[in-house]
Amino acid sequence: MNLQDKSLLRGVELIQGGRETSLCPGQFFEVTDPATSRPIALVPDLDAEQCIEAVTTAVKAAEEVKKLTAKARSEMLQKWCTLTREAEEDLSRIITAENGKPLVEAKAEIAYASEFIHWFSGEAQRLDGSVTASSVSSHRVITLKQPVGVVGIVTPWNFPAAMVTRKVAAAIAAGCTCVLKPAEETPMTALAMAELANRAGLPAGAFSVVTTATHRVEVGKVLTQHPDIRKFSFTGSTAVGKLLAAQCATTVKRVSLELGGNAAFVIFDDANLEKAVEGIMQSPGDDPNTTLGPLINSRAADKVAVHVEDARARGAQILFGGQRAEGLGRAFFEPTVAINVHPDSLCAQEETFGPLVPIIKFDSEEDAIQMTNSSSVGLSGYLFTESLSRAWRVAEAMEVGMVGVNTGRISDVAVPFGGVKESGLGREGASVGVNEYLEIKSVTLDIGS
Repeated sequence: MNLQDKSLLRGVELIQGGRETSLCPGQFFEVTDPATSRPIALVPDLDAEQCIEAVTTAVKAAEEVKKLTAKARSEMLQKWCTLTREAEEDLSRIITAENGKPLVEAKAEIAYASEFIHWFSGEAQRLDGSVTASSVSSHRVITLKQPVGVVGIVTPWNFPAAMVTRKVAAAIAAGCTCVLKPAEETPMTALAMAELANRAGLPAGAFSVVTTATHRVEVGKVLTQHPDIRKFSFTGSTAVGKLLAAQCATTVKRVSLELGGNAAFVIFDDANLEKAVEGIMQSPGDDPNTTLGPLINSRAADKVAVHVEDARARGAQILFGGQRAEGLGRAFFEPTVAINVHPDSLCAQEETFGPLVPIIKFDSEEDAIQMTNSSSVGLSGYLFTESLSRAWRVAEAMEVGMVGVNTGRISDVAVPFGGVKESGLGREGASVGVNEYLEIKSVTLDIGS
């Protein structure tokens, strides 16, 4: 991994060509390239005590951050956005190296991540309160919005830059400070984003990253149970989200959870079906011609294989794919399409997180809605139809947080992102995203007779 600015990864030991390192293994953990399964870096393996130190520093920084004017916070975020865009090439290479997504997708993610910073730089200056008439003639009720304080954040590996900025930029805009634990598979992207945020002028300790692998459970408990952390935000699986929410309950923290989904993609018989099938190439993600890279690790490929075999055992036919691409590496799986999939199949009920498209027939609009809503999760849903009335009916009937009608692209900085049922709590992005990090305080003023 060749970087123009190696100082983006302070404290990280990059491993070039498999060479040996003198760093103590107990204090660092390996980050591997999903395409090759080879180690590419050693990252500090921090423990609970070091996480507590970061929280203590964040508490002190919170006093400084909340005193900053909205304009000052906005300008810091604008600077962070500019620095992120200027570092696009290096950040993209870091993402591809540790996440495996193709370089073109990594660059798109950096553009997406920077848009969140830009958006919330504007929201920082629009944290309006209100004055309301009271039932008492001499009283005036003033509503204030104040930062919740220190925020504990846990981010996933699938969008290692955008998930950082969607949470942290909103928190900083609100006047909060953050302690973030990134996924152990993709810690370097978070470290680089924090380095750029610090260069943008954030007060020391306002945004700290705690990288860990060995101590992830203990560090997680600090973020969910430390009394000085007043808000916790997590993106990840539903199972882990439930566990972390229970831990947060011990100190009655405010919680935002963006959890698993299994989005239905409903195509009605009146839909406009233009299909252009092009060749799909599998290779290491730093090849600019690559459109599909490896999964995050071999365990993710194992899950896809289990889902494929389960669908096959229940009567599904595999149109193409269905196998590991062993010649390319343990984390590669062929793009797979399965037809006649039973609705109870694992791939229809769980999030596969891999290149498997299960196709299920339905007989009516009601049948499609019933199958869509049969899942315990409800993050997003999609439907294609030329009928406006049907589009409205189905969109309103889908038990999901987000619906795409005649489009598969619904993730945008202007869209409130989040789900219903077991897909989570709260919304991120859009004008509502910053509200997740604000407390509402009412002040009743007696102005006299």
